[in-house]
Amino acid sequence: MCLIVHGWTAREQVEMDPNDPDVCVHETIGRFRVGESKSLHPKQCIRATCERGMVSKAGCGTVLTKPPCHVGSTDLSKPYPDCCPKVICPKN
Repeated sequence: MCLIVHGWTAREQVEMDPNDPDVCVHETIGRFRVGESKSLHPKQCIRATCERGMVSKAGCGTVLTKPPCHVGSTDLSKPYPDCCPKVICPKN
């Protein structure tokens, strides 16, 4: 059995730059334009996208499996979604 939830999303209200209303200002992500996405790697396996007055975030889902398969590790050297854990099964 293998269960994979493909991801999660969240939205966070943010300030827009008063001198440039097309720029989101986030305390940890920084400044980025409406429609622009930033990967938060190498600290987190999350993608953040600036929307008007909001930042939407997407991250990895839950992965469950049974032996002989197993769930690999999060690879923070890669951007989202390539950093998400994957199911690894032996080749028979």
